[in-house]
Amino acid sequence: MLTLDQIRLLERKVNAAVTRIAALREENSLLEGKLGKALDKIDELEARIDRFKNDQAEIEQGILSALGQLDKLEDIAAAGDDDDLDDADAFEGVPSDASPGEAVKPAVYLETADTIPTGQPDTSEEPESDDAHNSDGTESGASDELDIF
Repeated sequence: MLTLDQIRLLERKVNAAVTRIAALREENSLLEGKLGKALDKIDELEARIDRFKNDQAEIEQGILSALGQLDKLEDIAAAGDDDDLDDADAFEGVPSDASPGEAVKPAVYLETADTIPTGQPDTSEEPESDDAHNSDGTESGASDELDIF
């Protein structure tokens, strides 16, 4: 037969097991939450990697396109195609019959000779004379005031 001590021991073991199961379930929930956050972070980082790969591909295509355009420009320059150079001169505003280095002069000047500075200093302002100071370096008009410093 079972004794009272055996039943109490069994009850303590069951209570300990229930407490342990509750703690493990709480820990399991906590770990599942952390796992969910980690999986979300992984998904975010994978999306970033995909964007970087796409951006990298676009950058490479842009560089290859620019290099191709530079190659075409070098070919045009090496061929010495004057028609293309005339088109470039027309774009820059230089007439095709102008000599190299000659630029089109503007038709209207915005400044007149009266408004162009000559580089000479303006002497219309008079400098202060030394008469305003006493021989000790103080101002002569300041003698009526108290000198607190």
